[in-house]
Amino acid sequence: MASMEQRIIRALNPDLSADDCALVEHGGQGYLYTTDGMAEGSHFRLDWSTPEDIAHKLMGINLSDLMAGGGEPEFCLLNVGLPDEPNSTPIEEFIGRFGHRFRSLMKEYRCELVGGDTFRCSQFLFSLTLSGPALFPRMRRAMDGDELYISGPVGLSRKGYDLLTSAGRPDWLDLEDSLPKTVASETLELEGQQPEPLRGSQASRETDTDEVARQAFRKHLRPWPNLEAVRSLNILQAHHFPVHGSMDLSDGLF
Repeated sequence: MASMEQRIIRALNPDLSADDCALVEHGGQGYLYTTDGMAEGSHFRLDWSTPEDIAHKLMGINLSDLMAGGGEPEFCLLNVGLPDEPNSTPIEEFIGRFGHRFRSLMKEYRCELVGGDTFRCSQFLFSLTLSGPALFPRMRRAMDGDELYISGPVGLSRKGYDLLTSAGRPDWLDLEDSLPKTVASETLELEGQQPEPLRGSQASRETDTDEVARQAFRKHLRPWPNLEAVRSLNILQAHHFPVHGSMDLSDGLF
């Protein structure tokens, strides 16, 4: 049975073959277009996410679709819905922090904001559209006989969501305030007094558990595409290796 999303897409355009990213020809040059939105209460909660987290996630979920399709970001459009009443953080301060981080991310990936819209709504709403040249297009869907590969673990974002749902954002959680030049550079740190060191197997078990929690929080609050895997696919295609399609799992759904 088709999902609600699939039924909506068919109702709007029965001939649409892909929904994450679209490949359009402009004067002989292929361009990729992708868009994703984030609504307060559905994609993020203000008691979990900082303005910086939201900027990271909004850019990350769009960048992942574009780069999975073999493109590089060039232009973007940003729509922002603002609530009538301020929450715990004044709206101007909130947008100021969001905007500072968003500009840093655009600079990092050489992407230019060329337009958008602001409007009033009941809660915060952010929507981003990215476009850029399709340097290594890989838009074909899987077919019989294709080999499938996955580039990393699946399930950390859901684990982070479950931890946040059960206990909220822990006081010790501090996502490193740096640009995501690599996925590994965006780590979690503990603040304040450190506990006494444990010994033996207990220390090993608790250290492993803490590390999984750190990764899970980061994957859910600040998901980011596996750029190393994307660039490896680009190299393979440059050497005529048959990479027909790819998609991301970095948008906080898994």
